[in-house]
Amino acid sequence: MWIVNHIELPIVNLIGHGDVAAHTIDEAKGYCKKAGLTVEKIEQQKGFRLHLVARKR
Repeated sequence: MWIVNHIELPIVNLIGHGDVAAHTIDEAKGYCKKAGLTVEKIEQQKGFRLHLVARKR
């Protein structure tokens, strides 16, 4: 994860392919909690994909 966020993605961002980052499941849960959302389902999928379902409290 560190290599992706600190080496690969900054290079991709420099060549104009967006401003993205890879986050862990715990980070995603924390972002939802901070935003006032309740996580109903979260699962790691193939590669760096994450499926998350959250609802507003």
